[in-house]
This record gives sequence, structure tokens and C-alpha cells, in this order.
Amino acid sequence: LKKIGLYSMSVPQQYGGLNLNNKAKSRIYAELGCDLTLFASVFVQNELICETLKIFGSEEQKRTYLPMLAAGDMSGAFCLHEHACGQDIAAMRTESVKNCDAGFKLNGQKSWVTNGALADLLVVFANMQSKNCDQKVFSHPSANLSAFLVDRSKIEGLNVTKRQNTIGLRGLEIVDLVFEDVIIPETAILGNESSGFDIANSIVGNSRYSFSAVASAFLKRLINVASQHCNKHKSYGRPLSESNFIREHLANLAMHVYILETMAFYIAGHLDSDSNKDFTVEGSISQLLSRKYLREGIVSVMEIFGASATTTDQEFERLLRDITTFSSFMVEDENSDDWLVGYIATSGLAAWAQSKAIDLQPDDYPWHVVKNRWLSNDVYRNTFNFKHYLHEHLHPSLMDACRFIEEVMCKFDHIIRNQLKLKQKDIEEDSFALKRFCDVGCYLFAMLVAVSRASRSYCIGLKNGDLEVYMAHSLCSALKTKSLHALMELTNGVHGPNNEDLMKMKIATAVSHANGYPIVSPLERNW
Repeated sequence: LKKIGLYSMSVPQQYGGLNLNNKAKSRIYAELGCDLTLFASVFVQNELICETLKIFGSEEQKRTYLPMLAAGDMSGAFCLHEHACGQDIAAMRTESVKNCDAGFKLNGQKSWVTNGALADLLVVFANMQSKNCDQKVFSHPSANLSAFLVDRSKIEGLNVTKRQNTIGLRGLEIVDLVFEDVIIPETAILGNESSGFDIANSIVGNSRYSFSAVASAFLKRLINVASQHCNKHKSYGRPLSESNFIREHLANLAMHVYILETMAFYIAGHLDSDSNKDFTVEGSISQLLSRKYLREGIVSVMEIFGASATTTDQEFERLLRDITTFSSFMVEDENSDDWLVGYIATSGLAAWAQSKAIDLQPDDYPWHVVKNRWLSNDVYRNTFNFKHYLHEHLHPSLMDACRFIEEVMCKFDHIIRNQLKLKQKDIEEDSFALKRFCDVGCYLFAMLVAVSRASRSYCIGLKNGDLEVYMAHSLCSALKTKSLHALMELTNGVHGPNNEDLMKMKIATAVSHANGYPIVSPLERNW
């Protein structure tokens, strides 16, 4: 890995690195998808350590550490998460006490630190405290968060307390680290004091899309194995590949790969064209779908193999363990899917509210109320006119797919407006509504990138470009159906006849109160 420069992909050339763009790195990460442990190791070094140092490090920090990181002579670890705070990094308990004479003193514990036992250089996040100085400490917790560059060879008081015995990715050293009165100089701070929250969000957010490149490559490998098995084995005198049940599995796997791969390079390309663009939400969507499709993919392939998938002759045991651990590694929180759903939904709603504030102020703009009422009638009668004209920018063979997207976009816009008027800020606490907003947002993004790629491939004459058109059309048709179902449930509300949310809440409450399954046996009698 050192010889071929995999540890230097994010390092500028003046510091001995390759300085690859995001598309090139995504291509390499896809190749590393054959071994998730290998990818995780390279990802941490490049996207979390080198990127942090390159963007937020001082010139002295860059000159000191980037050449050694690029050469592979020094490895790094990203110390962000704690058991007590999960994804709420503003609530972390690790503290950095500032003394005027001695720099900073770190105390606290970090969990799920990849390569933490072996790393030479640590990026550590801690809440800034002031002692014996007239330094200002901000009232909001996130405003106190700072990031530090800790050279392990120059400190004392850092201990490894626990190695996580994960069921998969066993080649990784995932540990808990404890900092006990670790003294670091003032020059160790990254960026400015109290800029740790922005650093964490920027680095973690902009690297999420990389997981979709790896997930697509991993699923490609599963498809290759499954298709070879289906062509080789027969059932009732015919190859398995001629069974429509098997074909459905293979088609779904292929479409999932197409979505993830397209998202990865779509986001990477836009980041290369303008690194200041914020694609955190799109990256979160790709990460959420990666987790979902990886889990579904391994189950589908095991169903194709049947009973033979449960034997140790196959490698499915290791693949299943690796995927399970990798999905957790992607977010490092026990409720990672729920957190991503909430983040995607609330970010999307906030962006909508900011761009269409006029819709939420009917008293100031009464003419807009009339306009929206006409739009409501058109939406429910399916007589609305398309206003985005997607078909004018794509190949004519994708006309129907464009209509599907336009219909979902129009109805989604209308229902967001109604839901925000009805619930206002309370919508942040409505997890059922947020889940549906997230689902529709994910589906729309998937449909848009799919038709964009399919149109390009067909127009420039790429091999199997016609198959990409079929794939994009099939995706848009399926995702339109799912989107409209979710929007219908939002329209009906919690008490609607087709919405089971209220019942689910009552069932969950009963399970919690009973500390388990509350229903008695069907053989019980009350007489």
C-alpha cells in the first residue's frame, strides 16, 4: 500500500502526495471494495486524517506531518465519537482545559477509534474549557468544541482501555482511548479555537459519499458470484438464471448497484468542480442507501444460493459478518439509520422553508393562498402541469421517466407546504413524518441521478446504453410508486384510515411497558 501511494491520495504534491481528485479517489475506493477492512484502513488515513490536516492544519503542521503520512511512515486515527453522546457531538464529555503556561490538558474517553491502538497521529475533538486565563468560553456547547492534532510520540497519559471484538472487519484495530491529563502545546490546535464543530461536520459530511462507491463495488462482486452460480446450476432441467424469481433478485441487485455507483461519481464530480459546494445531505442519502442495499444484497444472494449459502464451503459467513460491522462502522452509532433519516429530512425541510418562505406567510401574501389552493386541486386531480421540463434536457426515450419524477416533485412540494403549515416546528418531533420525507427525498435523488447518467450513456453511445435506459425507467417507475405511497400516508395524517402510525405507537408503548412481548399465548383461556 505504501509503494503504490494509497496513503497519499489526499496529500498535495508539494508534500509528497498524489493529490487525486474526488472522482479518482472514488474509483480507487471502488476497487478496494473487494476487501472492506482494507478500504476502512485507507479511508481513515486519507479522508479523515490527511483531509483534515490539508484543509484546517497550519503550514507548520502540514510541513511536519503530511510528508510522513503520505509516505506511510505515520498512521492516523480520528477521535470523535463517545459512548455517552453518539452522534450528538456537542454533548461530548472530553475536555481540553486551557492553561496560560502549559497549553492544553486533555481528559476524557473516545470510543470506536479505528486504528487507535497503532496510530502515531490523532485528531482529537474536545470541549474547550478555560482555567487561570481570561479566555472566553461560549455558552452553546457546540461553540466550545475544538479539534487538536496530537502526536503520540510527544505525549504521556494516553491509554488503550478496550479493543472492540467486532464480528467482522477483524483486521481493524477498533479501540477505546482514554486521555488522562495529556498535555499538548497550543500549536496543536486545528483551525481556530471553538471551530471543532465545523471541522467535524465538514470532514465527516463530505466523506460520506465514498461509502456508496465501495458498496456498489461490493455488490458487483456479489452479482458476479450469483450470476455464475445461476448459469452453472439447474433446477427442473433449466438453468437457475431462467427462473423469473431469480431474475427479479438479479435485476434488483443490478439496479441497486446502478444507483449507488451513480450517486458516488455524481457527488464526486460536483465536489471536484466546486469544492465549496455543500453535498452533505446528498452524501448522507448515498450512505443511508448503501447501508440498506448492502444488507438487502447479501440476503438476496444467499437466497439465490439456497442451503449451500449456510455451509462453511462458501464465504458468506465472513461476508455477512463484514457487512454487518461495516454498516456500523459507516456511522459509528447504535441508532445510525435513525440519525441519518432525521438529518436528511430536517435538512431538506429547512432548505425548502428558506427558499419558499413566502408560502408560509399567508397573511402577508394573500394572493399566494389562492394560487396554492388552485395547485391543491390540480395535485389531487392529477391535472397539474409540469414546470421543471426535465425531458428537454434528456434523451426522448426517458420521457416517461421524466414524467414520473415531475409528478413526485410536484406532489412532494405541495405536501411539504401543507405539513409545515399544519405542524410548524413540531414536525421535528414527528419521526413518522420525517421518515417519509426522507424516503421521498432519497427516491427523488436516486431517480434524478439515474436518468442523468442513462441519458448521457445513451447519447454518447456507451456499451449497453440502451440497458441503462431500461434500468433508469424501471427505477423511476418503482420509486415513483413508493414515493406516492409515502406521500399518501403523509396526506392522511396520523389518524388517517390508511396510516398505521397511531397503532404502531400504541404497540411500541405496550412493548416498552411490558419489557418484552406483551401478548399472551393463543392457547391461554380466561375461563
